[in-house]
Amino acid sequence: MNAVLRTEAANESFRRLETFPLACQLHEIVFEMAVDQIATPERMGGWIESASTEREPSKYFGPISTEEVASILFGTAANQEQREQAAILLRNRFVEEHIKEIRQVAANQGRT
Repeated sequence: MNAVLRTEAANESFRRLETFPLACQLHEIVFEMAVDQIATPERMGGWIESASTEREPSKYFGPISTEEVASILFGTAANQEQREQAAILLRNRFVEEHIKEIRQVAANQGRT
């Protein structure tokens, strides 16, 4: 029975190569709240439209451009796992590009 559980856990961790961090401490929760404030649908849409077409590394897809990731997420050819990974990757890339603004918002939230 334990072998089955370990196998399932191993498959799940492989399946989720790109993952969201689980907020556990106050500063992590504040950071995620700041991301939510900055990553609005309007801003994400504008960012995707203007994103570079240069391929960047990805654990799940390999080298892939943001435009290609968006087409996987919003297209009809991808399966559920591919769409999940595309959503996670787009979010992570958005956060990387807007990290200074997110940190500023988080710092302001931490003061209140």
